[in-house]
Amino acid sequence: MKVTNNRVLTALGLLFAVTNEVKAVCNFDNCYRAFYPTGSPAQISSASDFCATYTTTTNTASTGFPTRATSACGASPSKYSSVCSCRPTSTSNPTACPSTYPDDQQFHNGGFECPTYFPWEPQLAPGTQYQLSSPGAAGSAKAFEFYQTGPPAREAHSAQARLIQTIYGLTIGKKYRLGYSTWINRYGAGFWGLMINGEPQQTVDAADFGGPGVWNYVTFDFTATVVTNYFIFEVITGEVGTIFKLDNVTLVPL
Repeated sequence: MKVTNNRVLTALGLLFAVTNEVKAVCNFDNCYRAFYPTGSPAQISSASDFCATYTTTTNTASTGFPTRATSACGASPSKYSSVCSCRPTSTSNPTACPSTYPDDQQFHNGGFECPTYFPWEPQLAPGTQYQLSSPGAAGSAKAFEFYQTGPPAREAHSAQARLIQTIYGLTIGKKYRLGYSTWINRYGAGFWGLMINGEPQQTVDAADFGGPGVWNYVTFDFTATVVTNYFIFEVITGEVGTIFKLDNVTLVPL
């Protein structure tokens, strides 16, 4: 079993240079996350409205930016032009999912039952695609799926895809349990990697638990060190035809 803290993810994370299916270069940095906070449909909508007018002409204005983004993005027009060019491209209505939740200390759409993957943020390297597929894990109709259709664009067994969500309002010093279900189609396909705030935490491959072709439920306990946390589920594979699914992502205090 390889459900372990694994330093190899550090090197793999460094190898992952994010690309986008449509845009040539997108930097999914602190500026991007401030501009498009994953837990807020209203703020993403307002950012899209800003970009719709800001990018209609060459813009040199250094004021009038969304207030929440200025600390991370600064006042450089080129920074805002870049982040607008990489705005989320889903055409589905995100408000079809709940806009409010009992609290912020949880994953939104962790069961992927909404019409889209929102508010999750997928990142891809060439050769990888994603979709919502059926069925999901036990008790779930749908799951999020990455699948490899072309030769991996990076070195063998580097990160080909990531799925990210930001969780707000965790209590520093408090213990939490992250739970999630994984599915990998065959032995040797690669593995899922979990990172929290850019730090590698856990890996799960097809040989773990019940093996390939079945859903396996995994947990990871941690103590919060910051209030706002970035959770990254990444796929590491070097083969064409591999399929990786994720479902039922939860976070509960202990």
